[in-house]
Amino acid sequence: MLPKVLLFSAMVIGAAAYPLVFEPVDLLVAPKEEPAMAPAAAQIETIARAETSSLRGVVSLQSDDRGHYVGEFKLNGRKAEAMVDTGATVIAINRSMARRIGFTLRNSDFTGKVATANGTVSSAPVILESVQIGRIKIANVQAVVIDDAALPTTLIGMSFLKQLRRVEVRDGQMVLDQ
Repeated sequence: MLPKVLLFSAMVIGAAAYPLVFEPVDLLVAPKEEPAMAPAAAQIETIARAETSSLRGVVSLQSDDRGHYVGEFKLNGRKAEAMVDTGATVIAINRSMARRIGFTLRNSDFTGKVATANGTVSSAPVILESVQIGRIKIANVQAVVIDDAALPTTLIGMSFLKQLRRVEVRDGQMVLDQ
């Protein structure tokens, strides 16, 4: 009797999960008119849509005292506090962070130049295998490495942000939506 109950339970859970896995719902678009459903079926669909939304990567960052948006990211799987900078073309990391996340750079790798708030500095172009914050994860993201003295923090620039569906700032919060 117990195996039959377990099999039935697994079938019900699998049926409920089907819309989550195979029919993603975009909650930012007005839903189409659908025929009326029985109350229980409507309740299951509502739950499925809410869970679909939570599975998609949406992250909110609160601005700090200076109005900056700082969050805990993972660069190549390693934790890194970083500031979102919509004025930066690419992600910028310093040499210390580059070493922490697996890059071994020589002085001869610093072939580029980037303009910073402190002037023009040499940079080494790199590709980050992954950049993640919360459930948002982007692979193969362009970045530059800059000397520690020129860059005290990690900046998340447009090479990451442009791959998101939406970046919105409102009422002291930045919403990142994959």
